[in-house]
Amino acid sequence: MDTRRDFIKKTTIAGVGLAFMPGLTFASNTIKEKLRIGMIGVGLRGTNHLENLLLRDDVVITAICDIDPVRTKLAVEKITGKGDKKPLVFGKDEYDYRNLLKLDTVDAVIIATPWLWHTRMAKDAMLNGKYTGVEVSAANTLEECWDLVNVHEQTGT
Repeated sequence: MDTRRDFIKKTTIAGVGLAFMPGLTFASNTIKEKLRIGMIGVGLRGTNHLENLLLRDDVVITAICDIDPVRTKLAVEKITGKGDKKPLVFGKDEYDYRNLLKLDTVDAVIIATPWLWHTRMAKDAMLNGKYTGVEVSAANTLEECWDLVNVHEQTGT
C-alpha cells in the first residue's frame, strides 16, 4: 500500500509526463472525427451549453430534445445559423428523449433538464451506450448516486 507521499510523487510524475506528451492529452489536435452530441434540454442552461459547444470545431450537435417547441426552434436556429446541419428534434412528450438515445448518430449527451429528471435520464443514456454529461445535481439521494455509479461501472460510459 502506498503512503500519501508515494501517491503524490506518482501522480506528479504522471502529470508532468502528460504535460510533455501533448499527443496523449485531451487537447490533442490529432482527432479525426467530430464527437456527435445529443442535447437533452435546451432551456436556459442547455442553451448556454449549446452555445459553448457551437464554438468548438471538434463536436457536432446531431440531435436535440426539449418538450418546449419554442426552445427547440431556437436551438435549431443557433445550430443551422452556424452553418451546421439541422439536428434531429425530439420532444413530443417527457419520454421522447429515449428515442434520441437510440440514435447511432449520437456518441454523447448533455442533460440540462429539471433536476428531478437527471438521474433517470443519465441512467437511460448510459444504458444506451452514450457518454453522459449532467447538470448539477446529477442525483438527489444517496441511492441515486449509487445508481449512477453502478450503471457507469456496468456500461463503461
